Amino acid sequence: MAKEFDRTYNVPLGRAWIYPKQRRSKRAVKLLREFAIRHGKSDQIKISEKVSEQIWENGIRNPPRKIKIRLIKDKDGLVTVDTLDSAKNQVKKVEKKEEQIIDVKPEIEVKDVKGLPEATEETVAETTPEATKETVAETTPEATKETVAETTPEATKDIKPE
Repeated sequence: MAKEFDRTYNVPLGRAWIYPKQRRSKRAVKLLREFAIRHGKSDQIKISEKVSEQIWENGIRNPPRKIKIRLIKDKDGLVTVDTLDSAKNQVKKVEKKEEQIIDVKPEIEVKDVKGLPEATEETVAETTPEATKETVAETTPEATKETVAETTPEATKDIKPE
């Protein structure tokens, strides 16, 4: 069926709380029906089971204060009250994109790169563990004690703030 309109509303059901506890959910359904008649401009109203379950979820004594609904009016004049979630769950038709073949292992072109230094025995010898021992020896505690001694308070006493 073609739709005449499709709208979302936030229906206040707080007036159901004026009534005695044993009639509140029944009254909330009647308030929802009156709201649908007023805003849908039709006497033919159908309330979905999802909306009814949402109202009766906490029993007859505690209906929700407000509820989000979706009014759908057909060209025949039938107004359907549905949950807002149903609009999100509708599957939209998506056009398929043309299938593209993706090469999993593409061939990589090897280019001759000039200007980069090649690894020689001398550069390899510089990066051996023996060469790193020398740099570690430079950062031993004795070497750091010398730098600490240079920044002791005695050395900073000579500097006076202006």
